Amino acid sequence: MSDIILTPKQEEIIKAFFEGDKLWVMSVGGKGSAKTTATLFILLKLMFDKQFKKSKILVARESLRDLKNTLIDEFIKLCTEKGIKLGLDYDENKQLQRIYSYINQSEIFYLSLSDKNEQYKTVRSYEFNVVIIDELDRISNKAFIEASERLRYPHKFIRGLVNLNPVPETHWVYKDFVEESGQFAPFTHIIKSSVYDNFIYVKVSKNFLQNADRYTFED
Repeated sequence: MSDIILTPKQEEIIKAFFEGDKLWVMSVGGKGSAKTTATLFILLKLMFDKQFKKSKILVARESLRDLKNTLIDEFIKLCTEKGIKLGLDYDENKQLQRIYSYINQSEIFYLSLSDKNEQYKTVRSYEFNVVIIDELDRISNKAFIEASERLRYPHKFIRGLVNLNPVPETHWVYKDFVEESGQFAPFTHIIKSSVYDNFIYVKVSKNFLQNADRYTFED
């Protein structure tokens, strides 16, 4: 995995996740801000590094279809690119929405946290030591609480990661994670990024902005 090209912000997210002292890592940024690549790197390490063996990982989003078409599909593509073979190194059970690693016996369960028909309640059947939620801003507070309460599988490594777009101060995410009185604020490391932090996305060199001449507007 050392050959995966990462931006400084992605490296910051990954370091906070694996080495930080906060239970939750919150990655905030709009489209193209490199949240997905950092998440995929994290999933690869959790699933194939023996340091994290026998992890139980929840990967969730409001829409199961969108989750399958984004993070799950991208994870399987990345495995293929890195020579990690389906059926030999890992397997996927689409009916159970589960990916199992033969390398370190870790498991991913990919589930919907939609309010529709209270689908988020399906997480009650599980316990996890890692919870990863994509597009947190699109799910309800009660759905998040339901998922966060499942972060209790006995394991030496316990962590949560939430990805989201910027939200207004009226949003429940802001109130719970950003405001000083928020119930998750003391346990959360917040990392903000934008498309300009992603030198790969905007197709300029990593040092482009710091080496560029500043332009002064004249009247």
